[in-house]
Amino acid sequence: MIRLALLLVLIIFIITLILRGIKIVLSGEVMIIERLGAYLSTLREGMSFIIPIIDAPRAIPWQFLEKDKNGNIYCVIKNIDRIPLRENIFYLLKHPIFKEDHSKIELDVLVYFIIEDPCMATYNVASLPKAFEKIIISALKNKSTEDEILHGYYSEVQNKLLETLCEEAKKFGVKINKVELENIK
Repeated sequence: MIRLALLLVLIIFIITLILRGIKIVLSGEVMIIERLGAYLSTLREGMSFIIPIIDAPRAIPWQFLEKDKNGNIYCVIKNIDRIPLRENIFYLLKHPIFKEDHSKIELDVLVYFIIEDPCMATYNVASLPKAFEKIIISALKNKSTEDEILHGYYSEVQNKLLETLCEEAKKFGVKINKVELENIK
């Protein structure tokens, strides 16, 4: 009886290991696999097998929009193990720009981007959303950029942000397609 129970536990353990080793990656996604913490491979679409316990998908921070009970939209960062290769949007919501009279203008910045090199996007930056946020805030704090926003020259600001982000994003294996300023209040 004890042998049967041990055999059953062993069979369940082996089946669990096999199931944990099967990784299915959807079209338009990749998965970075690490072996004992070091880069091993990039899984493309389809079914692949990894060695459970030794190999593991690398989780990266990714930004999502969520609504609270009152219907307010806010950004959260969650870890994901599949990197989307389709066009993505980074949101910087309600960023304040202060006028000389200490009143403020709030605006949303949307950055449309594509991950061209998943390894660079994983290993060359700790958090892609935080990097985008810091680059945008730094560019918006520029005195000439603030003046352009205050005087309504939004297309010039968008072009400056696009140029700045394109230059910086190359380091992360990311291509910036477009930058938009929205909900300027």
